[in-house]
Amino acid sequence: MWKKFSKIFNSPTIIITIIVVLFIGIAIPKLTVHDLVPVDTNLRQIIMNDINYHYDNPFERTALYLGKSRIIAVTPTSAEIESFTVFRIPLGFFSGQHDMKLLISWNPVTL
Repeated sequence: MWKKFSKIFNSPTIIITIIVVLFIGIAIPKLTVHDLVPVDTNLRQIIMNDINYHYDNPFERTALYLGKSRIIAVTPTSAEIESFTVFRIPLGFFSGQHDMKLLISWNPVTL
């Protein structure tokens, strides 16, 4: 039985199929996840830096690298973010939070 099992996974078609499915899974969030609120590039960069700071676990960072985040709402002092992984699965799904939204807040600097 072990020989039959190893023969299946040594087949190049299985390896190619796994690679194609992985590329499709990565392409889905990259192509379909878009911001719901338009923001300028400076604010977007600040929000993305905060997302990278919040998700400091290596598994979360890898999942976020393969997926994408989108900005749902923005106020003068906060932003609401949704993050997706491969096949557009919400990032919180793996930790048991199916509809996880991240709220990032900051204090405006006044001169």
